[in-house]
Amino acid sequence: MDIRKKAIAAAVLLACAAPLSVSMDFAAPATAYATPATETQASDAFAVDFKKGQPAIFEPSDGWTNGDPFNVFWHKDNVTFEDGTMQLTIDYDSSQDKVPYSGGEFRSKKT
Repeated sequence: MDIRKKAIAAAVLLACAAPLSVSMDFAAPATAYATPATETQASDAFAVDFKKGQPAIFEPSDGWTNGDPFNVFWHKDNVTFEDGTMQLTIDYDSSQDKVPYSGGEFRSKKT
């Protein structure tokens, strides 16, 4: 074996033998966990009837964007109810540079 191959082999062995230490001092983000289904009570459940329009426990998102990579600006006007059906609309507006889409999002007010 020539000297170059011996040097590479020695470097690999030293790298494998050296202790590996990784420090992760990042502040962990707060995490929310859902209650497991086995612990969910019947009183926690709800039914949504769109025949009466917008249910009180939900609301359309309005006036904010989720930014890149989705580039959608949420508007409450893009959430409509007709004949017991909710319709979510996404429109493209080529005059907008940073956020070219407007969309409808419907979310619960509670967890």
